[in-house]
Amino acid sequence: MKLLIHPAISEESARDVGSVSDHVEVYNVGSVDEALESIGEMDAMYGWITPELLRRADRLRWIQAPRVGLET
Repeated sequence: MKLLIHPAISEESARDVGSVSDHVEVYNVGSVDEALESIGEMDAMYGWITPELLRRADRLRWIQAPRVGLET
């Protein structure tokens, strides 16, 4: 499974996430451009997904957002 984390978290935290399973590849990206480039290949995402990212998320099966609300 390919997991996109955007915006990026600390490298140490990203390694911790990846250490949970040998079946998880973590892509910890800081820039919007990197996220837009890679989202089409991802199975899961943690972070703040935008409408543009969602439009490109052809394989995405799971989204975990660190916040909820109506304003965004």
